Amino acid sequence: CVLLLLISILPMYALALYNHAFYDDLGFSLLTHAAWQQSGSVAAVLEAAVRNTVRIRQTWEGTYTTSFISAFQPSLFGEGAYWITTLILLTCFLLSVWFFLRQTLRGLYGMDRTTVATAFGILGFVLVQFVPDAAEAFYWYNGGVAYTLLWSVMLLDAGVWLQFERAAGKTRNILLYGLLLVLTVLVGGAKYSTTLLATLLAVCFTGWAFFQKRPKRWAYLSLTLVLLGCFAFSVTAAGNAVRAKTLAGGMSAPKAVLEAVYFGLALIGHSFSLPLMAALVLLVPLTIPALRQSRFNFSHPVWATLVSIGLFCAQLAPTLFTGNYLGDGRVLNTYHYTLVLMAAQLVLYWTGWFLRRGEHGLASMESQ
Repeated sequence: CVLLLLISILPMYALALYNHAFYDDLGFSLLTHAAWQQSGSVAAVLEAAVRNTVRIRQTWEGTYTTSFISAFQPSLFGEGAYWITTLILLTCFLLSVWFFLRQTLRGLYGMDRTTVATAFGILGFVLVQFVPDAAEAFYWYNGGVAYTLLWSVMLLDAGVWLQFERAAGKTRNILLYGLLLVLTVLVGGAKYSTTLLATLLAVCFTGWAFFQKRPKRWAYLSLTLVLLGCFAFSVTAAGNAVRAKTLAGGMSAPKAVLEAVYFGLALIGHSFSLPLMAALVLLVPLTIPALRQSRFNFSHPVWATLVSIGLFCAQLAPTLFTGNYLGDGRVLNTYHYTLVLMAAQLVLYWTGWFLRRGEHGLASMESQ
C-alpha cells in the first residue's frame, strides 16, 4: 500500500517541473519580489512580507498566516524555482496525515507500525489521487498555501494535542505546549473554514477534558482561548469589509448555519465514492486485531457520528455566509480531506463498538 502511494505521487512531483507562477501568486509577492530584486537580502524579504501582511489586512482580508506565507511564493527568487511549490504542499500534506494517523491509530488504539503504515498508504492514496481539484491543491502556491498547507498545519496541531495528552515528563510537556502555542497562532490566521473547524475541535476536546477532569485541562483551555483570540483578530480586520463589497449574495449567520447543515449532508452523500468505500472496507480487517485488544471503550458511536457530521458541516458556514456558495476547488479540497479522515475514524470507532458488543454478548452467554 505504501509502495502504491509512492508510485502514484512520483509523477505528480515530476509534473511540477513544468509549473509556473500565476494569478494571486504575483499579487501577493509584489513587495517581496521587489525587495529581493533590489537587495538580494533575506532580511529585506522578510520585512517586505510583514509589510505585505499588514497591507492585506487593511485592504483585503485578515488571514495573517496565509498572507505572510503567500508572500514567499518560490518564483520571486526565479521562475525556475516554482517547482518547489508541489514539493512543499504535497510533502507537508502527506507528512501531516502520517503524523495524525500515528497519533490516533498507534497512540489511541495501540496499532503496530505496519498497520499504521498500511492505513497511511490506503488513505493517503484516496486523499491525494481523488482530491476534487489537484491543481489548486498541490500546484498553485497561493491557493495551496491558503487551504491545503494550512489545513495540514491544523491536522498537525490536532496530532500534537493528542501527543500532549499522553506526554509524561516536565520538559517534554513544556516543549509540546510551546509547539502547540506556535501551531495555534498559525492556525488562527488560516482561512476561516479551517480556523472554524480547528476552533470547534479545540472546544470539544477541552470540554471533554474538563468533563473527565483530565490533568491538562487548563492547558487545553488556555490554547483554546489563544485560538479564539487569534480567530477574533483575523475576523475583525478592516480588509474583510473591503473584500465583502466585491462579493454578492451574502446571508445572515443563522441562515448560513442552516444551509451549512443542508449542503454538508448533501456533500457527504455526494462524496462517498467507490474508492473511498473500498478504502474504508480495507481498514476493517486490517485494524480488527488491534481494536480487539485496545483499551478504548468505543461506548458512544452514535454521538461520535453526530459530532463528526456537525464538525464537517460547520466548515461550510464561512463560505456560505460570504455568498461564495461552497467555495472554489481549493476549498472543496479541504472538505475532501476532512471527510476521508473523519470517515476512517468513524469506521474504526464503529468496528470497535461491534467488537465490544460481541465480547459482552459472549461473556453473557458463558455466564449463563
